Amino acid sequence: MSKDYTSIRQHCKRSRDINKKVIDDFLMNFAAHRDKTGSKMSYYYKKYSHIIKKLGEDFFSSVMAEYIVGNALRANGTIHKNLNHPEILSKDKKTIEYINFLSNHPWRYTFAHIVEKPEKEFFFIEDQFLGDELLVYSPGMEKYCNSGHQNSLYFMLIGYNGECWETFGAIIAMKSITAEDIYIFGTELSVKVDSDESLMELVYSDPMPFFMLALTMETPVTRTGDDILANFVAEEEINDINTEKLKKTFIVKWNKGVYQFTMKNMAGPPHFASAYFIERTNILYRYSMTEYGFRQMSNQLIKAGIDVDPEPDYSLTIAMLFVMEKILKKKFDINRYEKDFTVTNPENSDDEMVDKLNKFMELLIPYINNGITPDIVSLSKQCGINPEEGQSLYDHIYKKYVK
Repeated sequence: MSKDYTSIRQHCKRSRDINKKVIDDFLMNFAAHRDKTGSKMSYYYKKYSHIIKKLGEDFFSSVMAEYIVGNALRANGTIHKNLNHPEILSKDKKTIEYINFLSNHPWRYTFAHIVEKPEKEFFFIEDQFLGDELLVYSPGMEKYCNSGHQNSLYFMLIGYNGECWETFGAIIAMKSITAEDIYIFGTELSVKVDSDESLMELVYSDPMPFFMLALTMETPVTRTGDDILANFVAEEEINDINTEKLKKTFIVKWNKGVYQFTMKNMAGPPHFASAYFIERTNILYRYSMTEYGFRQMSNQLIKAGIDVDPEPDYSLTIAMLFVMEKILKKKFDINRYEKDFTVTNPENSDDEMVDKLNKFMELLIPYINNGITPDIVSLSKQCGINPEEGQSLYDHIYKKYVK
């Protein structure tokens, strides 16, 4: 049955007028005072000042407003314990009725993709963690779609108005971040995150670090051919490993109780695929910067008799790795065994060059993701490669493959 979007739009506009009167002009200040938001605002401003400087003061004011309203109107939000507060009961009948309506229809945060756009400013979205599909009215999303965010992952606060959902406050539309990225980010924020439900509990308890992901809103998806450049990782325990058999396909090295396995055509850019077997724990660790490289390496391991899942345990986009390090002020060593296999022997110049190019790529990617032209000469010198080689690699990755 088709929807009457003209009628729903009129209802949404009336709802927005009521929201301005009830939420913007009263409830926000009421909740901020009751929840002592001032101290929280100072705390967040100090904690994320390095990000806020890039995003702007207006952005921070907007997300703080969203934080206050979300905390009040979510399921089990603070509005419920204040419904009989004299300041609310002193309001006119329509305002009191609307506040009661809000308390009975909890607002929610969502990480969502657009499934369909049936009408201007209307969207069917799919929540990436709860799995349900919702009709949303949002002039803000319309603007983002018109600026190239049709396929972005949206993070936003939405409220139900009786006919459909509406967005409130800042809308974070991220071109290159995935739902899997969000989950991994959540596990770094809290050890309690072990399910989609616990992730969303974290978002409701503290949405601020997720707002800071706005730093990557315009970061493009970095591709090489049909593959997205990302960190593809798997880690599993295996009983034993036949290194002699693996030598038929892989370059095998050993250092400090760890074996490294690489394939000559997959070890360098853009794949950087490698596997490591840790003798002490019998753990096999696989890493690649492309899904193709990961699959090729895994299939060869399987052919050599190693029982592994050809799929990665997880993938983390380069953009997410970059912004996680910025937000959390810490370095993540995803391919943590690589440093033990840096070659200094001039007889192994091919392998040494792979290591240098690998390092060059690590330094180059943040520039590409943020649309900044790097100093190729300086980066090349840091990695010990010829600037002409550095420029060639940059041209290969950026000019030909970045979309």
